[in-house]
Amino acid sequence: MQYITIYQLKSGKWRAEVRFEGLRKTKVHATEKDAKKWAVLQERDFILNHNTEIALKKKTILTVDEALTRYSNDVSQFKKTAKKEMQRIKYFQNVLPHVD
Repeated sequence: MQYITIYQLKSGKWRAEVRFEGLRKTKVHATEKDAKKWAVLQERDFILNHNTEIALKKKTILTVDEALTRYSNDVSQFKKTAKKEMQRIKYFQNVLPHVD
């Protein structure tokens, strides 16, 4: 279960609360805008950390080179700017250090 709750305190400040998979974070902010911004970032972090844990448990770990290759094959080739994007990807694959 996940949700974001933002409400105003008697002091006029705003409390943001984020819940995700049994985890909870809360913080008080001066403005509602700051509270919403913080809450969205915290929710994003919860989701990314959760998905990373799942991937590690499944042993589905990609190297940057593998991820770039998959992106090039699955996404880039269908774009209007495919040729340029695929050239950039090949450049990064050649420039980035390889761990064997």
